[in-house]
Amino acid sequence: MGISDRFRPPKAVDPTSVIGRRIVAWLLDNLLMAIVVLLIHRGDLAFETESGLSINPAVIWTVTVLMVLNHVALTMTTGFSLGKAVTGLRVVRQSDGGLPGFRGAAGRTLPWIIPLPFIPIVEAGLMLVSRGHRRIGDRLGRTVVVDRGWVGEEIVLPNPTRTGPADRPLDWRCEHCGTPIGPNSDGVCQECGTPST
Repeated sequence: MGISDRFRPPKAVDPTSVIGRRIVAWLLDNLLMAIVVLLIHRGDLAFETESGLSINPAVIWTVTVLMVLNHVALTMTTGFSLGKAVTGLRVVRQSDGGLPGFRGAAGRTLPWIIPLPFIPIVEAGLMLVSRGHRRIGDRLGRTVVVDRGWVGEEIVLPNPTRTGPADRPLDWRCEHCGTPIGPNSDGVCQECGTPST
């Protein structure tokens, strides 16, 4: 049993419920990229032109290269960006909990390179309210972000709406025949008709 296993939440808990750490990881990733850009391009981030202030194109290329290295190359080979490594998060395929690979890492990064000002708002909103806390990039890459203790396991996203008893576990079964009863059922077994107690 590794140290990650000791802190892993029970199976009935949503493994993707790591929103606070995701936000911290995103801030760390951007802070680290900003520091590298400032170190490389000390005094030439922008320059004055006839039409006003312009960003140095080399800065844009530096940010692009750093983003590809951190969010695509590093994530596809290790399952984390630098910020996610610090916060103990991993990006995994939802199907089997494995490394996201190129498609998963590139798919996750794609929305961030679209030059639309509302994309971060949409991404943050989806991360907060969607099942599995999946933003557009997670859906494109077929990935989820979980605590590192969940790596290598199939990620089952709990259904967010329950109509049955609130204290019913996700693997609830009929007391009479043992048939699984889903978390959204009315509490009556479809197999034998026994009501829940």
